[in-house]
Amino acid sequence: MPTHSEIRVWTYEGDCVHSLSGHTSFVYSLAVLPNGGIVSGGEDRTVRIWAGKFHSFIIVIDLTV
Repeated sequence: MPTHSEIRVWTYEGDCVHSLSGHTSFVYSLAVLPNGGIVSGGEDRTVRIWAGKFHSFIIVIDLTV
């Protein structure tokens, strides 16, 4: 079952092709980069940059400090 901390990537046909997990609370914002990567920000006060064919996260910026 999906949670509010999970990001799902869908096709135009309605098929879920990726499920991105890493945030520990609500995801509030998303942006798609020119190279196809994804940037997400959430209530857990982190910004995550997801890249690659399977969108594994490569950078986590912790804003709790």
